[in-house]
Amino acid sequence: MDVDILIPEDLENHARVIAALSELEDRAAAELTPHDFVENIVIKIADEVEVDVSTRAWTVSYADAIVTALKITIEGVEVPYVDLQTLIRSKSTQREQDKVDIQRLRSLTTDGWTLLDIPTVRSRRNRDSFRQDDESHGRSTRTKPASRRISRRGPCHSHAAS
Repeated sequence: MDVDILIPEDLENHARVIAALSELEDRAAAELTPHDFVENIVIKIADEVEVDVSTRAWTVSYADAIVTALKITIEGVEVPYVDLQTLIRSKSTQREQDKVDIQRLRSLTTDGWTLLDIPTVRSRRNRDSFRQDDESHGRSTRTKPASRRISRRGPCHSHAAS
């Protein structure tokens, strides 16, 4: 299971994200710089939990997503997360797995589910079926040596929808 984080395109915030993720057990994020988030579409951090950090989720930016974001409070911290329609937009790619994910997400809405229910649904189903395939989008992938546990996908401008 992994966590996907969409962040604003702001170097100060990038530095805060790096500092926070560097608190994870293996400190894998400590090797990152704020400019890594500018130069790459996705940064995959394999630490005690796998975290994918990006400034865009396909065509959806943080600024787009935060407008309709839902919120949940976890241990006293308010955490925004995307609404169902934004999640579907973020998966509107040519990848087969995203097409499958969209069908599942749309079926949840017809079954009366909301995004508040999805974590429960994910725990009942095969979680791997929700994971994204790391090999597509036609973007280059640069992987650090295994001991560094960081993977970058870039450059940012190559993901624009056609």
